[in-house]
Amino acid sequence: MEIKIVFDSNSIPEDSQKMAKVLIETLCRVVKADGATFMNLDKEKKELAITISCDRDLETAQKKLGISVKIGERVCGKAAENKEAILVVGDIAKNPRFARLKKYEEIYSGMSVPAIKENEVIGVLNVKRTKSSEALNNDDLNIAGIFANKLAENL
Repeated sequence: MEIKIVFDSNSIPEDSQKMAKVLIETLCRVVKADGATFMNLDKEKKELAITISCDRDLETAQKKLGISVKIGERVCGKAAENKEAILVVGDIAKNPRFARLKKYEEIYSGMSVPAIKENEVIGVLNVKRTKSSEALNNDDLNIAGIFANKLAENL
């Protein structure tokens, strides 16, 4: 599986981009994900913005750069707000916690994992499966947590 990765070069220093690329490509292979994003936290605006995007399709990855979400909104915003990893399996519209959310794409399972540095959320790592109906699980969530923390150390 080949994943294409794009960066918001204004937000991710060039020397950190290689490390982030290797980490995200490796995570996608290990958990058999079809894509992932990393969202940096802007504390002043109280929002997350996609600064790293990877997908099988380069155009899809590029379109996601810069998309922002307020803290507390959507799955990634809740993960940041509560400093907790969230796993969603199946149709988000059928999940009582997130049923009111508009779906942007068909995701069979996904997760949002806060990246924490010195007990502060600095961003959120989002991982998805869109091609496989095999759900991500708690083991995958734990693995993504390790990668999110490694990203937090290096970004």
